[in-house]
Amino acid sequence: MVECLDGSCAVVVQTRDEKRKSFKHDESSAADIYQGLRDDLFRIGQNYFVFNFDLARIEGDLHDAWDELIHAAKRLPLDGAEHDRLVTLILELRELGQLQRKKKDTDLEEVAVMPNGERLWIDLPYLAEELYASWMRESTSLTRHERQSLAVFSGKLCAVGVCVPELAQSALWLLKEALETDRPETGPSTGSRALVRASPTIADLLPACLAWLKFGNGKLAKLSLENYRPTTVQVDVSSHSPGSLATGSGIESEGFSLARWLFWRQRLGDLYRHGCDEVAKLARACFEEMIYAGLAMSIDIPGEKRYLAKLFEALDKELASKPKWSCLGAEDIEIDPTWAIEDHGGGAA
Repeated sequence: MVECLDGSCAVVVQTRDEKRKSFKHDESSAADIYQGLRDDLFRIGQNYFVFNFDLARIEGDLHDAWDELIHAAKRLPLDGAEHDRLVTLILELRELGQLQRKKKDTDLEEVAVMPNGERLWIDLPYLAEELYASWMRESTSLTRHERQSLAVFSGKLCAVGVCVPELAQSALWLLKEALETDRPETGPSTGSRALVRASPTIADLLPACLAWLKFGNGKLAKLSLENYRPTTVQVDVSSHSPGSLATGSGIESEGFSLARWLFWRQRLGDLYRHGCDEVAKLARACFEEMIYAGLAMSIDIPGEKRYLAKLFEALDKELASKPKWSCLGAEDIEIDPTWAIEDHGGGAA
């Protein structure tokens, strides 16, 4: 950065929207996006240690860098390793530990503690705050692709233990909006992934739910079994209390719970059986991510073992009707989500 030593340079103060417009995020150059973000973030630590930037300036730089990183994550391709690189970058920063420097004119060390009490880099200051804001304040105004891409990034971060309280609350809010709130299945389509609706439909929200369940289902299942309730300072009670469809089915507890997990699974099963083709396809994919969550972690979630046994029975029956040496997978047959209903009534579809 070139400083104006004679004071003749005007400082241009930009709003966040103006800064976002200046971000150079071309999906075809993901490697350049990653390297640019990495350079910007590591430069923050260098500016603190080498150039003695004050904490107020470091704080502003952190907010800007996280916002640019999250903004980039919304635009990256859904498939590929680009999101993984960003997650690795954040883990790399956290592993730098606690930064400190000598106080001016003394030999005493001072730790880089931000005004909110978070330490640079070990606490990843303000990242959780920026992620939470992205979901709670902006996600309904995103395109399907942007929302799903943000969910891919968020689910992968949550799975490796980064910003779990805030991200878990964001996932809870999304699942509530998609599965517990009375909203239309679909709406008028322009055929463009850039479409933004004033009020998202179920079909608009399910791709993001699928990404969360694909990459973060283990963490979400554990939180449900632990009856985890978000307790962050910025928590909004309305964001994690049950929606009208859930309360109508007897779900009362706020936050995560096994009953709520089973309700989501049942709701996805219903959407698969009775929804339009677009919603049914997405609902099945979400259901299949949920139905194996406990089995993958050796955790007993009601209905999973029964569903798997019924699935194998159906596959054997279908295979018996095929020519010898045929191959079949679950994706090749019609599943029945009610296979997950426990005989004694203790589970849900």
